[in-house]
Amino acid sequence: MIMAQVDIDTGAKLPSHTHPGVEMGYVLSGMLTLSVKGQADRTLGPGESYLVPANTPHSAVSGGPNPFKGAVSYIV
Repeated sequence: MIMAQVDIDTGAKLPSHTHPGVEMGYVLSGMLTLSVKGQADRTLGPGESYLVPANTPHSAVSGGPNPFKGAVSYIV
């Protein structure tokens, strides 16, 4: 497993991508709209978490007045 802190500037967009293992994340601050193939888009705020299945295309946009900061783990 790899654990990382992810920082995304407000308004920044992460293009669609995949990971070979499950991605799990927890929002520390800011807002994130997460798009995962096969799921409804979700807007997440501090204290919320998400899970992206392995090999599933997903993208995200940081929104709100503050940059997004999250704790993320990747199963490798």
